This record gives sequence, C-alpha cells and structure tokens, in this order.
Amino acid sequence: MRPALIPWVLLALLGSAQASAEPIFKPGARLAMCGDSITDQTLYTRDIEMYLAAYMPQLPLVAMQFAWSGDRAASFDSRFQHVMMPFQPTVVTTCYGMNDGGYKPYTPAIGQTYEAPMRGLVTKLKAAGVTVVVGGPGAVDPTYFRSASASGQVYNDSLSQLSETARKSRRRMGCLSPTHTTP
Repeated sequence: MRPALIPWVLLALLGSAQASAEPIFKPGARLAMCGDSITDQTLYTRDIEMYLAAYMPQLPLVAMQFAWSGDRAASFDSRFQHVMMPFQPTVVTTCYGMNDGGYKPYTPAIGQTYEAPMRGLVTKLKAAGVTVVVGGPGAVDPTYFRSASASGQVYNDSLSQLSETARKSRRRMGCLSPTHTTP
C-alpha cells in the first residue's frame, strides 16, 4: 500500500500548488500528515518529507506526523484540537477509512460514521485557515486479509465505498483532490 499512498499525496500537494496562483507551501509551512496505522508506520510520511525537502530545498518546511494505529476519523476529530493544533499546521493531509470500515461489509451507517467526523474535522481546519487534502482508504490484499465478517474482496468493496464518500466530501467541502484525475 505504501507506493499507492505516496503519489496521491504528492500530486495533491505539488500539482495543486502548481495549478493554483497561490502556492500551498510558503516559507514557514507546517505539514501535518494524519491517519491510522498506515500513516503511523511513518513509511510514506518519511518519503513525502524527504521528497518535499529535495523538491523545495529553498523552502523551510516542517513535516509532522499525527497518526495512531487503529485510529478512526471520529477519534481524531475529537482530539485534534489539543494534539495537533498547538503545532500550528498550515497544510493537513488525512488518510482514514481502513478502521472506519469495521472490517465488514459496507452499510450506509458505516459511511455516515466515517463521513460526519471527516466533515467536522475539515470544517474546523478550514476555519483555522488550514489547507486540507482528504484522502480515502487504500485496499487490503484479498489473498492475505483475514476477517470473520468479510472476505478481502468484500472488504475492498467496503473500502471503495468509503473512498467514494471521501471523494464526494472533498468536492462538497472544497478540499484538495489527491489526484489530477478525480475531483
């Protein structure tokens, strides 16, 4: 999954900066990368930090990682004010959904439980003047995924639904898109 995450974040951060008249990263920029265990591993977050340092060596940039293994959108929404905001991020990326799906087939209630706190989080971040990139969950390996409630393919379908929810939410909330090909 790591290689799949890096392009969406880089495309959003760099592509959107190039496409808009206003650059996303300015001197003193503070990037906060938030998410669940995939982000908590610090694999793709370190890659992004190194890439940005190489791509924009003239720009002082602070990159921070705010992720907990097993985290969900709702729990981060409930604590981000005291965990992340004291560090005054100017750009925030989110990568939630894997745990929000509950490792079972998708239901509308799962979608609502994921979307409502994401909407709340984005609304609060934007009110604080933060640029937000909302990512959705990746996929599981259907060969090795184990859950009593869903096969790998069924859970990937659930994650796909949550990714679609994230895409629709991005559009409604005016967030940056993680790719050039989806709004």
